[in-house]
Amino acid sequence: MDWKREAIGKLRDYEPRKQAIRNVKAELAVLEDDLVNLPGVATDGIRITGSSGDRESSRLYNIARRVELERVLKQTRAQLDIVRRALMMLTADERRVLDRFFMRPIPSHVGKLCGELNIERSGVYRLKDRALHRFTIALYGATES
Repeated sequence: MDWKREAIGKLRDYEPRKQAIRNVKAELAVLEDDLVNLPGVATDGIRITGSSGDRESSRLYNIARRVELERVLKQTRAQLDIVRRALMMLTADERRVLDRFFMRPIPSHVGKLCGELNIERSGVYRLKDRALHRFTIALYGATES
């Protein structure tokens, strides 16, 4: 397996996963509010106007959706923590280079990194390669198998 390719994928997914956490939390809040505002289900056998089956279905769907979103939230947080711990093993310059190349690419990132780090283009690419190697080792313990 090409562990470097896997590591690059984790870096590229990092920012979208952070956004996903915010989105999932917002959706959970909406579902919680919806659940509170759903009319009650009659349990005494007396039929209430409207379909209690629909209300029950709505409640069950809401609960199932929240359980699934909580699972996804927990998994996404764990994935972010793994990447965060591996990034902490790098120097600030290595993190900056990986950020600009993979996590939050910006136009002309190599030229900007040259100016910020006061190194030539070839130095930026060497630093990127070293940072990616160290990041991959911190994640997986290997770079290829």
